Amino acid sequence: MYEPDSPTIDPAAQTDDWPLPGDPTILFLPMGTDVAMLERIDRESMSFWQDSWRRLRKNKLALTGGVFVILFTLIAIFGPMLTRYNPNSQQLRLTNQGPSATHWFGTDQFGRDLFTRVVYGIRISLIVAYVSTVFSVAIGVTYGTVSAVLGGQVDNVMMRIVDIMMGIPSLLYLILLIVVLGPGLWSIIAAFALTGWLGMARMVRAEVLSLKNREFVLASRALGTRMRTIAARHLVPNALGTIIVLATLSIPGAIFAEAFLSYIGLGITAPQASLGVLASDASDTFMTFPHQLLFPALAISLIILFFNFLGDGLRDALDPKMKK
Repeated sequence: MYEPDSPTIDPAAQTDDWPLPGDPTILFLPMGTDVAMLERIDRESMSFWQDSWRRLRKNKLALTGGVFVILFTLIAIFGPMLTRYNPNSQQLRLTNQGPSATHWFGTDQFGRDLFTRVVYGIRISLIVAYVSTVFSVAIGVTYGTVSAVLGGQVDNVMMRIVDIMMGIPSLLYLILLIVVLGPGLWSIIAAFALTGWLGMARMVRAEVLSLKNREFVLASRALGTRMRTIAARHLVPNALGTIIVLATLSIPGAIFAEAFLSYIGLGITAPQASLGVLASDASDTFMTFPHQLLFPALAISLIILFFNFLGDGLRDALDPKMKK
């Protein structure tokens, strides 16, 4: 079948308007390059922590939780300056009084100022939570990092030990340790520190395993840097976001566990003013004097609630997958 030759184009006839739109001989046209558009920065450059702070500021619940966590911490530090009463001083002529201008939260069955005892209870609960969390983080980060860096059979044995320990309820460990060490502030801190690191170790190990085969680690090893130096300078700092989130979320559990153990008589003992001790003392007179249980229970609930708000917000802010 005869087909006409494709039309030819005389170069001399080319003008500024060539090629003409719809020309069947032209299948592709060059696309212009807008240099200014290519060099435009759509978003300000910022570090990981700056970007995380930007996301955290947008989370109103997390900011509210952070503000109240700071407020409760300040109350624990400076709260005793707000009251002139001794938390253990008994005034039997002022027993079981309701809230008033003199005693803001009322008094208990021994005439002790309840506001003062709640303030000291908040102090003890936060001391237990903060100190035990610091020790738990130190143990868990060290254990998880060593397990991931060594790898192989050592890693397998170390993780099986963690699995076995996690198979037993942590509350049982706490009770056994407190029975051995005896009730008291430092005993319960030691018990929490020795039982609270298991989850931290597992998460840190997972983070370090995902990081240790990255290019920057291989480059450091090629330059002759020791693996323990790489772990201290690169692996653990890169897992810091996960560590902060886990530490923040573990504090409410420690506060609740301390209050529970003190409530049943295995934690802080009287006359020290733990929130759990206050709740235990008020449980017998709850129907008659509900304010004696209301304020300690409210303090425990609010502290746990605001720490959870802050922890959830930090988890969203420090997760790189949330970056937009």
